[in-house]
Amino acid sequence: MFDYTRLRAIEFFYKDRKFIRVYYQDGDLIKQSCYNDDDGWYTMPNDIVARDVREGSEPEIKHSTTQAGLTKRWKTRVYYLDKQGQTRLRVRLTSAAGDEGEWTDAKFPAVKPLQSTQLTAARTDEDNANIHVYYQDEDHSIRELKYSADDDAWYENETCVANALPGTGLSIITGGDGNEIRLFHQDSQNQIREIYSDTDTTGRISSAGRIEKYTLLPGAGISAVAWNYGKRNFQIRVYSVGADNKIVAMEYHKEKGGWERHVKDTSQVILTGASSGQLSDIAAVRIPEDGVISVFYQPQRKIIGQYSVASSSNGRIPLGIPTTGLTGVDKARLEAERQQKLAAEKQHEEEEERKRQQKLKDLGVCPSGYAWVKEAGGYRCQGGGHSVTNAELGVAN
Repeated sequence: MFDYTRLRAIEFFYKDRKFIRVYYQDGDLIKQSCYNDDDGWYTMPNDIVARDVREGSEPEIKHSTTQAGLTKRWKTRVYYLDKQGQTRLRVRLTSAAGDEGEWTDAKFPAVKPLQSTQLTAARTDEDNANIHVYYQDEDHSIRELKYSADDDAWYENETCVANALPGTGLSIITGGDGNEIRLFHQDSQNQIREIYSDTDTTGRISSAGRIEKYTLLPGAGISAVAWNYGKRNFQIRVYSVGADNKIVAMEYHKEKGGWERHVKDTSQVILTGASSGQLSDIAAVRIPEDGVISVFYQPQRKIIGQYSVASSSNGRIPLGIPTTGLTGVDKARLEAERQQKLAAEKQHEEEEERKRQQKLKDLGVCPSGYAWVKEAGGYRCQGGGHSVTNAELGVAN
């Protein structure tokens, strides 16, 4: 069973039921955990999606529908790296949304990218004519592979990012008409970056997006969701991990002028280890029909947690979603570890808050006479003209 794993998730709605699939790595296998409104969370008898998977490989999943005569078929694509370090594609076709089906190998370019690369993919139209897959090359650039249904062929496009952090997280969203593409990654200074592309008959126009600079944990996973495409209230949420090991959200509101200045701290702490490869990934999905965003991550080893936003529970599943290979003894031990960790975190947070309050008391009001109001990473005065960070106060975030 895994200690640290890469994660991806997909969601879809079928016959008034919500479906979620979470894909994770267990040894040299990619497996899946499943959810629907009738059955809740469960694992399938044969949950193996792919074998011969390179350790730390980032699976990338895309789900769509195809039409075969009068029959609608559901297609799921899984992109990953094999043990030889080459890109691979597995495909499953089913006649209904919840069917198990059979996974088969599919044609895909045998690219050999940077071995710590993560993958991200998107469809840019409803009929699957175009698929874009992004990966990091050995020179640390981010490159694109594009599939055309007209030719039934894959093509390698130009470099999208000249230089990015080795092993950067990657996440992509597309606009409603398929022309707009936003690619999120981490630069060599560990800061979140956005590349905006507009593809039309004249080709591709790429430019740096305007997402606010924010320092992430090196190699942090990045997962973006968006909704209300092409409308005034178009919104984006980008989830990742800050330098303090907590999941953060960066928000875009078209009606409010774009990206918000400050990140939102979810207070969800991820699992980290001694090396850069020991780091929980992030996978976010949003169901348009109910508006709930689910963020999947590892709060501790061998556990995939779920944090839901804008739902009645608005919290996390204590023991995580079900995965194969976890015994009852494991669960009891891990729950004891979790309770001990939560108690230590609470004690630490209370101590830090006492320090902050004492520092603020010593500091008094801002130079303009306004009181201080807490925000992500520190405090800002009610007048808006002055701010002080937790670092300046001499306390942790």
